[in-house]
Amino acid sequence: MKMTSFWPTLVAGIVSIAPLPLAAQHLTPARADEQCAGERIVDVAFTGLRRDITDRFGRLGAFVNSSARTLQPQTSTRVVANFVQLRAGDVCVEQRRTDAERLLRAQPFLSDAVIRIEHVGADSVRLRVETIDEYLIFVSAWGVTGVPIGFEFGTGNLFSGAHALSGTIEYGRGGEIGGGVKYEDYQVLGKPIVLRTNYASRPLAEYGSIDIARPFVSRSRETSWQIGTGFGRNFVTFRDQAFRDVSLEYLRKGWVVGVKRQFDNSTGGAHFGLVARGEYASPVRTVAIRESGPIPAEAPELLARYSAFESARAGFSTGYNWIHFVQVRGLDYLSAPEDVMIGLQVAGGALKSVNFLARATSDWVGAALIRGAVGNATSMVQAAADLETRVAASSLPSVIGSGRIGWFGKTSAGHVTSLGVEFAGGVRTRLPLQITFRNDDGLVGFRTQNFGGAQRTMVRFEDRHTIPSPSRKLELAVAGLAQAGRLVAGDVAYGVTTPWRYGVGVALIG
Repeated sequence: MKMTSFWPTLVAGIVSIAPLPLAAQHLTPARADEQCAGERIVDVAFTGLRRDITDRFGRLGAFVNSSARTLQPQTSTRVVANFVQLRAGDVCVEQRRTDAERLLRAQPFLSDAVIRIEHVGADSVRLRVETIDEYLIFVSAWGVTGVPIGFEFGTGNLFSGAHALSGTIEYGRGGEIGGGVKYEDYQVLGKPIVLRTNYASRPLAEYGSIDIARPFVSRSRETSWQIGTGFGRNFVTFRDQAFRDVSLEYLRKGWVVGVKRQFDNSTGGAHFGLVARGEYASPVRTVAIRESGPIPAEAPELLARYSAFESARAGFSTGYNWIHFVQVRGLDYLSAPEDVMIGLQVAGGALKSVNFLARATSDWVGAALIRGAVGNATSMVQAAADLETRVAASSLPSVIGSGRIGWFGKTSAGHVTSLGVEFAGGVRTRLPLQITFRNDDGLVGFRTQNFGGAQRTMVRFEDRHTIPSPSRKLELAVAGLAQAGRLVAGDVAYGVTTPWRYGVGVALIG
């Protein structure tokens, strides 16, 4: 079952339900004799497993099962076939088979997928595609003194057609009522094209975006592209120990158009792309956010530092991959399989300003990233780093980046230990920035602290054990957490440097 955290909410409903016996939630991987070896495909057959939430409680249980099947029917064969992209008459290439398996498992509404071959002649095979559906019907609610009250509801597989739809209603500070809707189509017109769109007008924020992209789904899919636009109006809160907070209302708009082509071989692959981006940003006002809503607050330092600007840039990206994938269970999920990259990815690019906008300044932006992992399904070291810099003739370069190195090990199917070190920060950033210990990715025990800085270093340790469950249809685990973190003031507004802070906790995962 895929792991879902409930800690940001006070009330949580049905999320990624796993109603089958645990052994039946997983499929046996394809054996060596069930893999492709250049044969001709004569037929493709599909088998999808249905789920019942409960086999108890008589008529009540039957009503729950039928309601769940009505709300989210089993993923249609047409949808699965479009992801597989293998047809009768094609040559059975092993790389395409494994790519199709990985693409199916990556869908949020499928908990497992396997593609096997069955020999039907000397040089001909039948493909058998097996999948297990993951229920993605959810209702969640939140409400704590001093923060908004609201709930979110939706499904991750509307009408069994690879569509996700969710809505939000929220009552916030100052008596404001807001709402939002988000829609995703993982398979536009039956093609491997992803559409994502959302709009929300919530207390203290308004935002919206639309993005359509054709991602790389296999080495046989050589071209990807993306078109997107969006806007956001929100409050960036700066915290200082001397006062409660001051927030900068900030407006941003932007667009992006890009195309990329990959060139693969047996050991890896290069990619090269062209991209254009536009952006507009402007501060609106400074306020203090209180229970009754925003009230005016003087913060001339913020308005002076984060002035309005707009930009249009064009450039290129390039990189190289030396990777393969290992199937791991019990890493980010409790027991569902996850395809984890092994190897190395490097990428970079540069964008140069195109000065036809009134407020545009001449500059260029460069970015680089690296991802790497070594190990196997029981012990692995993963590392990642990314860096972006902006250089303009009239000022020193601005830099923002992050990095992480971590290890996980499994001594048994139900025991996972992980240790990681993370860094994030920026120098002379053009957009409002203050990094804190707050929010869900912050430091345990310090998520209400009123201080922030320009850089943050975190150390995280987790030791997770599967525990006995009262039902064979439910997976449970308990995790011990130990964390440490430190902030450095840097050059952000109201930044502070802290000593190392420490926190411990316990998480129950289901």
